[in-house]
Order: sequence, then C-alpha cells, then structure tokens
Amino acid sequence: MKKTKMMVLTLAISIMAITAVGCSLKSDEQTTTETIVETTSSTEVTTNENSDNALYDNSTYGFKFTLPGTWEGYTVIEDVWTSTSTDIDQSGPQIILRNPLWTETEVTQDIPILVFTHEQWADVLDEKFNVSAAPIPPSMLGENDAYVFALPARYNFAYPKGYEEVESILEGNPLVTYN
Repeated sequence: MKKTKMMVLTLAISIMAITAVGCSLKSDEQTTTETIVETTSSTEVTTNENSDNALYDNSTYGFKFTLPGTWEGYTVIEDVWTSTSTDIDQSGPQIILRNPLWTETEVTQDIPILVFTHEQWADVLDEKFNVSAAPIPPSMLGENDAYVFALPARYNFAYPKGYEEVESILEGNPLVTYN
C-alpha cells in the first residue's frame, strides 16, 4: 500500500511538473493544455491596500477570489477541463491559482476552479458526463447568471505541501460572483 501511494505521488508530481512548463498532455480520456497568465484584460490581480489579502478578479467569467496576503505574487494558469468518460464529449475553462511558493522541486497545492455553463453543470449532476475519475461530482463554489464555478473532486489527492492552507482558504468562501 505504501509503495502504491508513493508511485501515485511520484506520478502526480511528474504530471504537475510537465504541465507547469506549458506542455500538452494527451490521453484517450483527457487533453490538457495551459497558458500562464500574468495579467490580461480579462483578469486582474490586485492587492487590497486595506487588508493583507490578494484579490483575483476574472471579468470574463464574472467572479472574484480572495487569497491571503501570503499568496501575493501567485500565478494564474488558464487551462481546460474535459469530460473523462461516457458518450458526451464536453470541455470548459479551468482557472488555476498557483501558490507563489510553487516550484518544480517543491510542489505546493494549487486552487483549481472549474467553469461550467449551467447546462453542463446540470449534466454533471445528472451523471451524464464526468470531469474526473473520482466517483463524485465537483463541489460548487458559486454561480452567476452564466456560469457555475466548482472545485474538482479530489483536487488535493496527493496532499502536496500547502493543502491544509488551501482547505482553510476555501472554508472562508473566497469566491464571489457577479454578472
């Protein structure tokens, strides 16, 4: 069992390292590509002068995400989720907030945010398609008139450094939506 956990952890770290350099991974089930975004017209990275928080504002999808000041200098990665099984072929945006302490040799927990249309979200809940190998759907973080924002099931399955901090951040309901 310990050997299997170590193999899974090693595999997860290897995959994260490969995707961190902007490579594309392809398999029969899923295709992942990512783009690292510093600041674009659709996203704004700011630090609140009246607090120790950093704020990520995504005007394309209509949400803001508050991070603690320790995340100042974080990276935004624009990625794509794809369905992993069933006959329905679906995909959508995934926004990954990466801890500024993250390196290829010292992986820390990301905050992945899946973006669904309301129709896609209904199909996920009705189990018409899956977005991961986990037997449970993603957890809703919030919604606006156009989109549902969710956290992937088992996003922290490898328990990388900082996963406890991310759990604490998520407990504070940091995602706020707007239209």
